Amino acid sequence: MVEGWILDVHLDSTTDSMVVWIKHENGAVTRHLFQWSPTIHVYSSAGNLEELERMISSSEYRYLHGGLTAQREFHIISHRDTTPEEVLAVRVGKPGDMAKIANSILSIGKWKKYDIFSVDPKPAQRFLFDNGVRPMDKVILNEDKILAIEQHERGDWASPQLRVASLSVDYGDSIGHRSSRGEVRSVEIKIVGLDSTANDNSTYRVDMRNHVNPASFLQELEKGMQAVNPDVVITRKGDSIDFPAMMSIASSANVGLRLGRDGRNVVLRRRSITNWSYGRLLKSEAYHA
Repeated sequence: MVEGWILDVHLDSTTDSMVVWIKHENGAVTRHLFQWSPTIHVYSSAGNLEELERMISSSEYRYLHGGLTAQREFHIISHRDTTPEEVLAVRVGKPGDMAKIANSILSIGKWKKYDIFSVDPKPAQRFLFDNGVRPMDKVILNEDKILAIEQHERGDWASPQLRVASLSVDYGDSIGHRSSRGEVRSVEIKIVGLDSTANDNSTYRVDMRNHVNPASFLQELEKGMQAVNPDVVITRKGDSIDFPAMMSIASSANVGLRLGRDGRNVVLRRRSITNWSYGRLLKSEAYHA
């Protein structure tokens, strides 16, 4: 049995499991895998839902998309409504397939034939919601269950000691604008928050001009991240500019961008997705980790 605070959650693309990072009382951080089958909710007319249910139950569709199950449920589908509507709840075998299956459903028939719900939130948000916990809740991991023992919104919650760092990338395009396609000149990692008695103002700066090639620059950057060893990294437009810019350098040098804990590569956790939901187009931005 493991006890600690939920530091981070994300989808592991290699195992199609959810990774839960736990911060312990002694400062250690451990990684735990959980199996999870998310649900997509689909709203349409009764006839359309019946047609979709038949299609999802067909052997051809199951062969293409793996172990899917579908059942009827009632949910409120608009913030303005108070009466639940009948929807088709499609349980997806692998969380990494959610967007693909949602797009498959949306491609059936005419535009706006189906309203798709429960896809635009990040998988980590859905996973935590399904388990009844939130980031930074103090929990117990007991086999395949996550049980909250202290929730951060309640008065009994005690915060963990966290090292918080900022990551600042100095770059610009040909006209000086911040752009993921701009030339990276330097990266600075700086401790900006430390919940401990130690007065640590560690700063690690890496300049591209001091390195003979991008691979050497990235190796030095990885050493800096390991030296600072933050629990939380804060960026300014990191998902849209900073990480894509650094990942572009790594790609051109044919190396990984190993800024994650234990030297893990920074990867695109999910591309931006757009769905017809709540009666309008909703876009969920891409994000990295």
